[in-house]
Amino acid sequence: MRIASVNPGREHRKSPNRVGGAPKILEGINTLFDPTLIGRNLTEPMTIWNDRQTLSVSIFGTKVRTCDEQQTSIGASSAIDIAVWDIPGKFKGLPICNLLSGAIQSQVKVCEDVSLDDLWVQQFSSNSPSKLRAELKATSSTGACLSVEAFKQHSKDEPRPSVPVAWSEQEWEGKKLCDGMAGGDIDILRPKVILCGGFTALLQIIPSANSHGMLVVPFCSSVYGSGITLVATTQASAAVLWNRVKPEQEINPKEPIIKLSPYSSSCRNEFLVKKIGVSSGYLGVPERPGLGTTVDEQVWSRLTVS
Repeated sequence: MRIASVNPGREHRKSPNRVGGAPKILEGINTLFDPTLIGRNLTEPMTIWNDRQTLSVSIFGTKVRTCDEQQTSIGASSAIDIAVWDIPGKFKGLPICNLLSGAIQSQVKVCEDVSLDDLWVQQFSSNSPSKLRAELKATSSTGACLSVEAFKQHSKDEPRPSVPVAWSEQEWEGKKLCDGMAGGDIDILRPKVILCGGFTALLQIIPSANSHGMLVVPFCSSVYGSGITLVATTQASAAVLWNRVKPEQEINPKEPIIKLSPYSSSCRNEFLVKKIGVSSGYLGVPERPGLGTTVDEQVWSRLTVS
């Protein structure tokens, strides 16, 4: 298992007050969770996950945790969970998506953000609604499905957008995920497998989201993560049972999708022995056992900066 602090080619910005990140996650794995794994039957990932959650609460639950402490604990648990699911997959000769679900996809459609950066806002502000309408019309004419990213939950007093609202890719705390789903103001839930607790947590998130009429679109961060992040998110996306929120609405996605940028795809593929194939806007789901690939140690050694 490897945990990278940053993506190669990306500027790494350090916050003087931040104490989390990959080094702290690795420290948490070595000191907190490793001893609980020695001698365990690693073909029972869900049992191990429950034990890790109990241990994490017993250690951190007696005081108010900082954001970094919480993310470190959950990030470490997520990393272990992904590795532990890889082992029974290889043992049984099945890819992880087969272990997670009976709704298996051989490929997953890729979607990408159109960020509302300063330039976009200047060009398509509320002062120029005609330009905004023209841009949306051009996008719609290509057959693309539109959704709006919500960095905070919409209150019931705010007007709802006319397109589906996506949320949770920045969220990692289970209670907040559940509260967000129960609020009824979200259409698409986008959990990060590497940040929400791994595949086992995803198995708990999906039924809850379905009960609230939400789509689940696993999210692969374009800012941080590794090649294993890419393949783990692909396996998760392939296992999601796909039910459109409102079948009569043509604007909803009609098949499983994964949010991914071209940069993060090519960069992360470079670290994998078996690359994730990309063709005509689709990611191929690895059919080999477990995650379906491993880290290329030679590439890792060549590109790692001490």
